[in-house]
Amino acid sequence: MFGLVLFGLVLGLFVVLPILVLVALARLVLGLALLPLKLVGFAAKLTVGLLVGILGLAVGLVALVAALALAGVVLLLPLLPVVLAVGAVWLVVRLLRRRPVPA
Repeated sequence: MFGLVLFGLVLGLFVVLPILVLVALARLVLGLALLPLKLVGFAAKLTVGLLVGILGLAVGLVALVAALALAGVVLLLPLLPVVLAVGAVWLVVRLLRRRPVPA
């Protein structure tokens, strides 16, 4: 039994440990080699995200202004006859008013 434990420790010490060290070293080297590409990808995603966000805000603002203008037209359309009648009365009153003679 003790021999098996000793064999496992030796196997772990001389075989598995160097393999783990090599794998960790390979991951570190590969990660450092690919770091510039990761940074470029992050910068591209950030730029595209900001541009899409700003464009979305601009489109949303235009849609909001258009919706408010349409709502204003729809709500004020029934008042058009009243505005025309008041305008006609104002024109008649203006025409009938006396103007002072310049001295």
